[in-house]
Amino acid sequence: YWHGAFTNFADCIDDCFAYRDIVANQIDAGIAVVSSAGNGARTCNPATGNLDFVPGVDAPACLPEVIAVGSVGDTDGVSRYSQGGALLDLFAPGEGINSSVLGGNYDRFSGTSMAAPHVAGAIAVLRNIDPWRDVADVKGRLAATGVSVTDARDTTPVVVPRIQVDAALEAQLGAPLAPSDVTVVAISGTAIRIAWTDNSASEASFRATAAPVSSTVPVASRTAVTAADVTEEVIQLLEPDTEYELFVRACWAGGQCSERSKPDATPRTAAAQP
Repeated sequence: YWHGAFTNFADCIDDCFAYRDIVANQIDAGIAVVSSAGNGARTCNPATGNLDFVPGVDAPACLPEVIAVGSVGDTDGVSRYSQGGALLDLFAPGEGINSSVLGGNYDRFSGTSMAAPHVAGAIAVLRNIDPWRDVADVKGRLAATGVSVTDARDTTPVVVPRIQVDAALEAQLGAPLAPSDVTVVAISGTAIRIAWTDNSASEASFRATAAPVSSTVPVASRTAVTAADVTEEVIQLLEPDTEYELFVRACWAGGQCSERSKPDATPRTAAAQP
């Protein structure tokens, strides 16, 4: 690994032929190779004395088979130190990242070496669902579902996707991610208020359902449909003194829904008033 600010594959391959053999063996074995782009984006211009942006990425990130990762901050601004340019594949968070240090402690660091592990972890998550997907397909899915970030530091701006893991997961699963932390907030007469955590990047609605656990007479289930991004709903017009199983699903506009998420409890509505 060295600072080379490579701007094209040909120069990189010429200078990094030994690296390429190692990378090729890993790719052939189905292993994704992820590399930080480097932190030397700003170099002193002797003519002006200013720190100017220098396009290009370090080796081995410059190799065509390697996934080159740059750094962005919390608001998707490109980190001033992050190398970039046409050879950059993906952005990931790289500023103020909590990381382990010697002695079993943690500290915060910034750099493209903090961004690259986010991409490696995202690839591991996607391949855990489908281990047989090849590296190019997983890389393409992360790129296709990422958030576009424009790096305008050079005379010719480049647009590079910042990974969005939940969107990539949903694209691979073919359905929204299920909500979590479903809880019963309150029971008021024959109405039950429930809340949940939204884990989906693209749901069109949530469907909160109350289904009777058992009853001596037929009792219908009831479903309340919410808008996107809503995390609380009241299911109304339930039967009195009836135990209900609750569950929530995130759904797309086309009808595909996530798995059901349930609270631990099966609440009972209040008894009918005499």
